[in-house]
Amino acid sequence: MQALLNTAFTTYCYATIDYFQLLSGKSCSSFHIQKSLFAVALPDDFETAISDTEVEKQLISTAQAQLLQAQVTLNTTMLEAQYTAQTTIVTILLMRMFF
Repeated sequence: MQALLNTAFTTYCYATIDYFQLLSGKSCSSFHIQKSLFAVALPDDFETAISDTEVEKQLISTAQAQLLQAQVTLNTTMLEAQYTAQTTIVTILLMRMFF
């Protein structure tokens, strides 16, 4: 969205938008200057949709991290089991050789 606004401002107003911030509860035609930064207010439906999208992105990232953690745990468990099996076999063979 910032890129679209920046293109329009560059083309028609000969200005750029260095910072873009969503404000809640403001009309969509309002422009506000806060702390020397440009902010644009959007209708509540747009802000809600953007917020919902960000929440979904975070949920997807969390699920991907959990999946990776489960894969690492599974691989670690498999390596431990293989090591235990190999050491058990070696122990049994050594016991047969000497007893």
